[in-house]
Amino acid sequence: NFPCPPKPQKARVLMFYMSCLLVLVISIAGARGHDVTALFQSHVSVAASAEMSSTIRTARIEEGVASTASRHPVSSSGDLARAHGKVLYVVYSDSLFYKTRVSWILKTWAVELPRQSLVIVGDEEPQEVLPVSVHRTRCPPHSHWEGACCKYAEAVVLAQRIMQRDRNLQWAFFSDDDAYIRPEAMESALRRHTPEVGGHGIVLGTWGCVAGSCNAGLCAGGGYA
Repeated sequence: NFPCPPKPQKARVLMFYMSCLLVLVISIAGARGHDVTALFQSHVSVAASAEMSSTIRTARIEEGVASTASRHPVSSSGDLARAHGKVLYVVYSDSLFYKTRVSWILKTWAVELPRQSLVIVGDEEPQEVLPVSVHRTRCPPHSHWEGACCKYAEAVVLAQRIMQRDRNLQWAFFSDDDAYIRPEAMESALRRHTPEVGGHGIVLGTWGCVAGSCNAGLCAGGGYA
């Protein structure tokens, strides 16, 4: 399930208490004769360093996504004549499963898909050449928590880049590597919907998963378009 963002009221309360804690620490330090100015500058320096680290991380993600998107094949006239070609299937995986789950996908439900219709989001480049685009994320490897959430976010950025280059792709369907997808049935179902409403994309999936304070979250296990 997708994590729910904190409610604005709770976020304001948290910021208030954090500010109070900072004031308390500085006050105690001043009472004990410590250099309050140096302490405050140190706090600001740590915050600036964290912001810079986040900026660098974002730049690396953008660089990696741009590289994968530039190497991903684009639809040709021959591909458009086939049954598939309008949906980009984005599959989350891990280097531990390249030789098993990814290999099984390529031999089963994805065997008839054109190459531009499938991309694997993993954590490493495959050691052996695979007949599919594999995107190496900067996410924690072998992690079903931080790594998975990170891959979910980076996969959306990647799908957008690929679809910007290939305007024949109308939908992106995101799924785990342990799900079996029926492409013909999926594409038939998606044809009954418009991918945009009022200039904005729409999300189709299973709603109602509960996670913390989120009572109507998007269930990720069954995939979503």
